[in-house]
Amino acid sequence: MRCQLAAACLLLASSAAPTDLTLDGVVYVSRHGVRAPYGPIVDAEGTAAANDDWSAWTSKAAKNAEDYGMDADAFAAQELTPHGMALMPLLGSYVADRWRALGLDVGGDWAVFADDSTRDLQTAALWLEGAGRGDAPVRVGNASLPNLIPVLSDSVLYGAGADATEEQTLGLFGGDVAALTAAYEDDMADIGRALGFADDAPICAALGVADDCAIATLPYKFTGIYWQGMFTCPLYYAQFFAEAWAGKESEIPNFKASSLGRFPLVSADFWTSDHLSGRSRSVDAFVGTRARGTLTLKRR
Repeated sequence: MRCQLAAACLLLASSAAPTDLTLDGVVYVSRHGVRAPYGPIVDAEGTAAANDDWSAWTSKAAKNAEDYGMDADAFAAQELTPHGMALMPLLGSYVADRWRALGLDVGGDWAVFADDSTRDLQTAALWLEGAGRGDAPVRVGNASLPNLIPVLSDSVLYGAGADATEEQTLGLFGGDVAALTAAYEDDMADIGRALGFADDAPICAALGVADDCAIATLPYKFTGIYWQGMFTCPLYYAQFFAEAWAGKESEIPNFKASSLGRFPLVSADFWTSDHLSGRSRSVDAFVGTRARGTLTLKRR
């Protein structure tokens, strides 16, 4: 939800604007709400298992659709969880209240766009419900709308063939994956114990580790897939399970004190904040209001 946090910072900054400026409109960009998880990687090609299948990593059962309070189809499609559906109206209400406090007429014209996945449409509709604008239509706003292609297309934003190279990617943190692994090896061991990770787990053979297999000994591989963080490595695999257990801290010893959850380069989260999304890069939910004709701050 980093885009939402950024938007909140923008709103707070707007409240401290010079007194000769008025808020004329707002553009609000958001990720989707809390969704059902994806499954863990199960081979060297980066294939993900079904979201309730952790058998390549542990003999323990993963949470399934029933555990999440969802039907099987919604769970498999990574739609919003019941928690996610309850959260979005609260968020919409909060943001609308902030806009009113800044003097914006939230009863003005709204243009609302969401990507065509069900979780994004759910997010937009529930957010609007909480904002008191359930009457505003939600339009699909992906590459099917030509005017949005410059916003959504990597090739337009960065030029053709602009994907980061391995050298560029590793240069973001110094490039020493072994040092990165060593710095968080104790945290990875905690996760391995909680997971019941065995040195003969199927993932070991799948990733080519024959002896003394542990999460910290799993190999690094540059994939160039940005929604998987551009590369896989021990920290990448560890963060999957740390994220999956984020709401069940008691399962990981000293999880609240662990530095793993605070590390900024937890592969996929560093790049997209949407763990293993497996989707084309896009704006998940886009909400714009036009209170008095423009989307800018202007002087009186």
